Amino acid sequence: MSRSNENLVNIFETGLYTVGEVSRLTHVHPQRISRWMRGYSYNTASGRSSKGPLWKPETPRVDGMITLGFNDLMEIRFVDALRGLKISLTKIRRAVSELRGILSAKYPFSSQTVYVEGKELITKIHDESGNKLFYELSGSRQTLFYSTTLPKLERGIIFEEGFARKWYPDIKRHPMIVINPKVMFGTPVIEGTRLSAEFIFDAYKAEGSYEDVAYWYEIETSAIRQAGSFHSQYAAA
Repeated sequence: MSRSNENLVNIFETGLYTVGEVSRLTHVHPQRISRWMRGYSYNTASGRSSKGPLWKPETPRVDGMITLGFNDLMEIRFVDALRGLKISLTKIRRAVSELRGILSAKYPFSSQTVYVEGKELITKIHDESGNKLFYELSGSRQTLFYSTTLPKLERGIIFEEGFARKWYPDIKRHPMIVINPKVMFGTPVIEGTRLSAEFIFDAYKAEGSYEDVAYWYEIETSAIRQAGSFHSQYAAA
């Protein structure tokens, strides 16, 4: 199999997103995502310096543009939560590297182990590296992260064999809308179908009737309403 064919097969397995699409799904600013995925430069006392990407994107570039996979999407959500706690990119970069070794996982923040045994993992990093990677996460802040932030991040994720495989972006309000990287390139779809939320929303706009669309596509009217609400919310994000 040629290299290009391997990339094509991987895309069918991993999902395929633009930076803008990931931004709308994660509510992370596209400039931040690009910075994390492209690398960045900064001023120092001795001049300009630079850093590479936090990790290599899961999918190949398309016409020179960055594309991202499902695992990238999961990692970006986690990194954004850490940045929200004022944890530096230097520490996050080291966390990615060290957790990869501990978990033998290319995308450690997509691992269920991080959500279940996070404190133990970070303690292990402290012991092995000699430096407190997440020293900011001490006392009440650490409790806040693990008791409040992590459950929010985990909500809606379906883990299989210890890693994130599906995600319900808004499981409370749109429980029938799911992202599965193996279905429609990871486009948000109605659960159990290959019908994207955008497609069903457009079908409703064209028909003007929930009942007609439900009849034609053999889905529930509640799924159509959720598809419309979801698409309207995320398309405008």
